[in-house]
Amino acid sequence: MLPLFHSLTADDLHTPIIYGLRCDWGNDIQIGLPVDRHSMLAIPSITSGEVDVSIILFHQVADAYDATNADELSRLLRIFCRVLERSRETVQLYTESRTDALTELPNSRAFYEHGRQEFAADCYPLSVILFDIDHFKRVNDTYRHKVGDLVLRELGRRIQVIQLQHDDVFAARYGGEEFVLLLRNRSQEAAIQIAETVRHAVMDRPFLVDGHRLSLTISLGIDTVEERYQRTSEESLRQADHALYVGGKHNGRNCTAHYANL
Repeated sequence: MLPLFHSLTADDLHTPIIYGLRCDWGNDIQIGLPVDRHSMLAIPSITSGEVDVSIILFHQVADAYDATNADELSRLLRIFCRVLERSRETVQLYTESRTDALTELPNSRAFYEHGRQEFAADCYPLSVILFDIDHFKRVNDTYRHKVGDLVLRELGRRIQVIQLQHDDVFAARYGGEEFVLLLRNRSQEAAIQIAETVRHAVMDRPFLVDGHRLSLTISLGIDTVEERYQRTSEESLRQADHALYVGGKHNGRNCTAHYANL
């Protein structure tokens, strides 16, 4: 904020300031401007919601601004603030509608949108990894849903750590205890390696939640699309889901299965 506003009282914060000559500015205003600037018009604060805007104009001509200029500028700034506030609210609502509140990961809607974009781009091969927690119902039945929610939150945190290590991985909570990863420019072998990293991130460290120590495992299914138009993102997700249940759940759980290897 410019020094001009530092000395203003609460009553002055919404009152335009107009000076016609530089000598009228006062000794408390120390601004590094060329000496030929004389007129000044300052609007200290225009607020709309969480948006706050202040502005100062300078002119070489003396008495360049008057009350009419101040009123018009204030009116334009109020419009500008309202537009900014509505834009901020729109962005916030958009983000919230595509974020899972519990894990703070993107939700299934965000995954479908991102998947369609990636499958339409030239970033093949693409791999989809779908996984869920083995016997998660037992967690809820034994420790109640509060503990189950804490487990999901911690799993989301571990997934985020892995995602930060790989900038070509998009992670989302698909629903319930199911999570999904979309890997860009990842071969079948590389996708299996990432899946195993996730599996060990769950298996190797117990979940310490609400005073309980829970040893959990996950089962994972993978599908890899080698080239464009081979499959849509929805079709690839269905194949990853098939691999999860046929190659993972029905094969003893706590394992990774690729659709191509079934």
